Amino acid sequence: MMPRTISEDDIYLVESLYCQGFSPTEIKKETGISYNVIYFYTRIKEMGFDSRYNYDKYLSRKRQRRKANRILGRLIKYRLRKLKRERYWLANKADISNTSVSNYSTGRILPRENIRRKIFSALGLPHKTLEDFL
Repeated sequence: MMPRTISEDDIYLVESLYCQGFSPTEIKKETGISYNVIYFYTRIKEMGFDSRYNYDKYLSRKRQRRKANRILGRLIKYRLRKLKRERYWLANKADISNTSVSNYSTGRILPRENIRRKIFSALGLPHKTLEDFL
């Protein structure tokens, strides 16, 4: 989600308070501007990102490189291929959204343990923790 647009004066205020050593939380208390907006205009910009979207995209790619994300994604894809099923079938069977299945199978997100159990059950796999696959 993109931070709301704020005035140039507010941007200047946020940036100057940050340069004075105020934390985003302190700036929020001082100005009443939301933490997400302050974080964007301080930390995310400081890291070289020109938008929250690009920062979120960077984090997504970073998560996809994690070993656990890659292994689970490959496992889901492999089992669906073996079962000759599609992602929407898994979504219905595990009672989760198609988007979630897509995110899990591409490694963007790791599901919580209870969702993992549903996925493993739907795919006919014994439930194991991800550490068992690593």
